Amino acid sequence: ALPPEPEPEITGVRRLADLDPLGALTEIERIEARGDADEDHRIMHATLLVALDRHEEAEAVLDRTLASSPRAAIAHFMRASLRLRAGDLEGARLGYERARVEAERLSPDSPLPHTDGEPAGRLAEAAARHLETLSRLEIA
Repeated sequence: ALPPEPEPEITGVRRLADLDPLGALTEIERIEARGDADEDHRIMHATLLVALDRHEEAEAVLDRTLASSPRAAIAHFMRASLRLRAGDLEGARLGYERARVEAERLSPDSPLPHTDGEPAGRLAEAAARHLETLSRLEIA
């Protein structure tokens, strides 16, 4: 029998994030420093930064992610949420619209890339709800 496949590094980081977000952030930064970070690592990096209330750093990581993966719906959604938090309604609107469009490119039940299996349809619906809320704010 073959030995079991080693667990992907990102899985270990996700598990660590539940127990020690700062430790997981250190591990992600180590992976990035050696040049092995992919989009999954960058999304996790941004998620950890948001959890630690380091929003500007998270947005910078998301910008880098979107530069290399412009179709990453979850990155658009996360960045839109950060823009909304910063009071940038237009930036949030554009981000949620792009997240919706990218999520709708996939079958509603298919798992979104760079997530833990989040269905594309659920993210598209969430983005649409945010867009509806933003449109009501712009009218008021």
